[in-house]
Amino acid sequence: MQVGGRKVMVCSCEGSMPVDGKSLAKALGTEPPDQLYFQLCRSQVEAYRAAASSGEKLLVCCGQEAPLFNELARVLDVEEPVCVDIRDRAGWSSEARRAIPKMAALIAEAVQEPEPTPSVTLTSEGAVLIIGRGQDVLDAARKLGSERAVTCLLLPDHDADLVPPPVRALGLFRGTPRTASGHLGAFRVKVGDLAGASPSARGALSFDAAVGERELAADLVLDLTGAPPLLAPRDGWFAIDPGDALALERAVAEIGGLVGEFEKPRWIKVESTLCAHSRNGQIACTRCLDACPSGALKPVGDSAQVDAHVCGGHGSCASVCPTGAIRFDVPAGNGIHKRLGALLETHRAAGGGAPILLVHEEQGAESLSALARFGDGLPADVLPLSVPAVAALGPDFLLVALAKGAAEILVLADPRRHEHLSALRDG
Repeated sequence: MQVGGRKVMVCSCEGSMPVDGKSLAKALGTEPPDQLYFQLCRSQVEAYRAAASSGEKLLVCCGQEAPLFNELARVLDVEEPVCVDIRDRAGWSSEARRAIPKMAALIAEAVQEPEPTPSVTLTSEGAVLIIGRGQDVLDAARKLGSERAVTCLLLPDHDADLVPPPVRALGLFRGTPRTASGHLGAFRVKVGDLAGASPSARGALSFDAAVGERELAADLVLDLTGAPPLLAPRDGWFAIDPGDALALERAVAEIGGLVGEFEKPRWIKVESTLCAHSRNGQIACTRCLDACPSGALKPVGDSAQVDAHVCGGHGSCASVCPTGAIRFDVPAGNGIHKRLGALLETHRAAGGGAPILLVHEEQGAESLSALARFGDGLPADVLPLSVPAVAALGPDFLLVALAKGAAEILVLADPRRHEHLSALRDG
């Protein structure tokens, strides 16, 4: 069975879901599959090896075992397959026997080839600045080890009885952090009344005379002050409650892995000529600036501009922009509209009922999997669509969905990111 230039390998997951290969092929407008697999990931894995070794592009109807199929492709030095979950989203359902149009729609959406997404590079050598007032600062520095540059900044009201480490393998200062700027790999913190630790202090830690305001640089910041962070949330800045030992351990572990070069997408694209921020110095619109939770958007002249190194891809800026000057660009080139069209049009052509579009993020996929595993699963006419950020859904997306036949649109938001939706809720 060929769809979109790929050989489709369909597996019933040991017969745990009903799949009619001929009906599925008819729904996709293609020839029936040579074989409907029962256990492609285990007893029939040689069939996958053979298909991959032939050089054909593959689409495997299995999401759970995608890491296995990808690893086998790497071993064989061939292109990794597209893996699509039709089990948790369609086959494990109380309405599975009428879910063929839905399975076809999920396959048609999965074969849409995305355009390359522009990216930016973040470089970190692992230098850490730890800010706080107690023994927690020195303990965190010890946990981070001696393999990286660590600088500790103690607040003026730090514990007076702190004992300096016997071997000074870190920078140790006292001062008041005033402002901060930058991103992962390039943070700058301005500190007032900066004073270095006295090397001859006997007993408790003491400091030399303050030298005034200075700037400390770091690739990463561990903020243990318990106060509101100097910067809006962004990669590389860890604001942790010093009393939360588990959160601190997690942050230390994550910091340990943030060394090297990292690629991140250019999440949004700004068309300055369409921006209505200001004209002739008169401010007109600040909706995107107000909505951005990471502070990545700044006014430059008459338009808003984005710092791609800071942008976290929350997407609310794009949905609240009244002129279309800001576009959420992942996937690039209106790729989300292509996927949406393939999903809804295939479902309709295959004879599906009035579809309810369910838009969700990565966390939502976990919820849908749990619903399928422990409950009745999704109804046959509920079509899930995964997007990077539901906050980026604007009127253009909603209108395209309705024009393509969606009878209803539901949004499953990640409760951990509820603050990113405030701009949408407030209109």
